[in-house]
Amino acid sequence: MRKMVEPILYRDLCHTNGPVTCYYWCDYPRLFMTLIARPELIQYVHSYTGPLTPYLMIKDEEQALRHSGADTRQLTLAERIELATTIFTQAVNIRDVHFIDDGTSHTNDLWQSVTQALSDKKLKRIALVTWSYRFPMAPLLRAQPGLKRLEISSLTATGLEDLDGTDLLLLENLECSAVQVASLVPGRPGRLNFGMRWTRAP
Repeated sequence: MRKMVEPILYRDLCHTNGPVTCYYWCDYPRLFMTLIARPELIQYVHSYTGPLTPYLMIKDEEQALRHSGADTRQLTLAERIELATTIFTQAVNIRDVHFIDDGTSHTNDLWQSVTQALSDKKLKRIALVTWSYRFPMAPLLRAQPGLKRLEISSLTATGLEDLDGTDLLLLENLECSAVQVASLVPGRPGRLNFGMRWTRAP
């Protein structure tokens, strides 16, 4: 039974109030620890929505299961980088990422590690919601020639103007600010659909 359920359970990891197979914010520490303890599950991940990594770890597992005031400790930057590198490097079948800024410090250093870990993946969609730190996008986007959809809700995503007409040739859908559209649309395929996004903190 486990062999049948786990590929479904770990296919789409997200922060939502939807189906029970999805994860809430307080579940991310436990989720990441599960993936570290059982790396064979990472191959099933097709999409991920959430922070780059958890910034807290829950000490009491029983409290975590009850979602009730669990005792936590804050992770160091080195611990977060190790989590990101370990998990995203092994996520060989991931195709969709939607990162949400958690507002913690040193997020830029963590973003660089995530970018490197995802550079050889065949992503079809990248979405970024951020309002606090600068996120250089060009290195990740250049490494994704098969990208179909790009969604940016951020004024702090930088480097889009560094992309040229040889990048993102298969891009079909673009949602971002007017300034970002102006940087990306020239040289893109004529079939590209684009829309404006508000770029403010939720």
